[in-house]
Amino acid sequence: MCSNEIAFVVILASLFSVAFSNSNLEFIQEPISRLIKTSEGRAVFRCEASPPGAEILWSFKGGPLPHNRWIKVSDQKLTVLFGKMDNSSRSALFLEFFSDAYFQCEIRFKGKALVSPPANLYIAVLDDFPPQPLLHISAIVGNTAVIPCDPPHSIPTVVTEFSFNNKIIDRTTGNKHIMPSGDLQIFDAKREDSGEYICIANNPYLAERVKSKRKIILHVIEPTEFKAVSLVKTPSSKVSAALGRNLTFECAAAGNPKPTIRWRRDDDKELSD
Repeated sequence: MCSNEIAFVVILASLFSVAFSNSNLEFIQEPISRLIKTSEGRAVFRCEASPPGAEILWSFKGGPLPHNRWIKVSDQKLTVLFGKMDNSSRSALFLEFFSDAYFQCEIRFKGKALVSPPANLYIAVLDDFPPQPLLHISAIVGNTAVIPCDPPHSIPTVVTEFSFNNKIIDRTTGNKHIMPSGDLQIFDAKREDSGEYICIANNPYLAERVKSKRKIILHVIEPTEFKAVSLVKTPSSKVSAALGRNLTFECAAAGNPKPTIRWRRDDDKELSD
């Protein structure tokens, strides 16, 4: 084969390779989940495909994209417009419509189609605590006292804090431990731990806090007689954690003498420190 024929074959092979690569449907950019404050005004999802002639379509919650004033599509970009949220009913309607919302991008070319993984829209919120009555709790000196807190709905999840006699407890300190559940556990309770506790929900992403309307009065008392053991905090039946992260099971007991807590697995094997 002469050099001219070889060059011609190389050119044909190159052209075939380019044509083949141009018809290979793939994502260049997929939409990703977004956590947004309503004050930002909008959330933008982007989708880009190869080859350039690929058709781009969008779906909402696995179905057709709704037509409303909140969602705007411009080929490779989908924008959710928040608008003014100064009206409470309008804000509630918007949040309800986009509750558990996710978008997907579908690309099509010459009979082929690909669909992106769901891209969730998370709108940061922090609700108020519901009204709750005054609560009195008694704990024996040396026992663990549990100050309960049921945080309000929040995206992302709140960090709980506590007001103790008008002083803020925003981290584990001394014998006072803020637990993953949101409760405050006071180890080896002392008389000076008695007083008024109020739970505070802190959403660091929004830089907002809401204070519970419920006051919890703790009475730490000296033991005067035998008291049978009782559980004041039991582990949740389901606890989840990301792979590689710590997992905490919460348990507290009351009694006199002071009870000792031991843990066993399903196979009856006792766990030790």
